[in-house]
Amino acid sequence: MLRTGNGHIRKTFTGPKREIRFWNEVRILRYLNDKGCPFVPKLICIDTPSFTIIVSYAGEPIQSISEEKLNLIFSNLEEFGVRHQDQAARNILYNHRAGEFSVIDFEFAELITSCDSYCEITHRLEELDELLSCAVPPAAGC
Repeated sequence: MLRTGNGHIRKTFTGPKREIRFWNEVRILRYLNDKGCPFVPKLICIDTPSFTIIVSYAGEPIQSISEEKLNLIFSNLEEFGVRHQDQAARNILYNHRAGEFSVIDFEFAELITSCDSYCEITHRLEELDELLSCAVPPAAGC
């Protein structure tokens, strides 16, 4: 992950099954952003040709966290209908200015509640819109 000039974070997916992991992270972040989850980054832009997402700044890596606090953070995430599947301290950031924890890295996460058909259609239309709008080079469009 790299910080962009405007403070956002750029994450490019590489390695095995990068396309699947990329689309899963996009899907989960969109879902959580739509649900108003306050402790995940906001998805700013996607660039499908490079499998890159840009998200809002969410904090810095934590130095240590109790097992109890870690479990509480991930159980709060499940209240929004998402199971992280990689519940480790490396996936928690802390924003010192805001005094808040954030959860990151949703490439292996799963929805544990079902979307109604309207939600599914909305997400599919948004994905199509993103595909079309990010067809321009990332510097110009994203």
